[in-house]
Amino acid sequence: MNAGMRRVEFDSTLDEVIDVEMRMVQRTAWYRQERNQYQWCVGVCCAGVLAVNILRADGAPSLAALAIAPIAALIGGLTLGALYPRCHDWYVRRRYRRMVSEMYGGAEVVHCEFEARDDVLWSRSVYAEVSLPWSRLTGVKNLPGSIELWFNPGLAIIRDRAFQTREERQAFLDVVRAACGKSDVG
Repeated sequence: MNAGMRRVEFDSTLDEVIDVEMRMVQRTAWYRQERNQYQWCVGVCCAGVLAVNILRADGAPSLAALAIAPIAALIGGLTLGALYPRCHDWYVRRRYRRMVSEMYGGAEVVHCEFEARDDVLWSRSVYAEVSLPWSRLTGVKNLPGSIELWFNPGLAIIRDRAFQTREERQAFLDVVRAACGKSDVG
């Protein structure tokens, strides 16, 4: 870290890079809408399949089957529908992992640099440089293990291993506070 705690560098694992991507995408209306649509589709399809299989016995369905089918369909549909969001997130995360791994040539570690400049938070990794204007900063989360800087759009997560001491970490937060002109940061 140099220049009044304006610049930090650290190595990030591929899983951490994917975690950042997932946190960003999960906050979008598009992602939530898509996941909800699939959730309903899976729940309704499960309910339909259960009802049809229970009622599809040889001959005419019995009274017991007619009573059990809607209850089983409702319980099965609701259960699978409730479990689906975790499956969807797992699937998307797995796809991101494949894509990001290919982007970084199979590397498991990605070197990240962040610099708090006067008008932007500048970031660089192996194949990309990004500048996020302070005017687009929407929130700062001072969490154990990391500092999250939320922009509209964008997310920067600075891991605690970028700092050698708590004082360095606090000095970086002070620089962010001064750069974005907000006193309630961190």
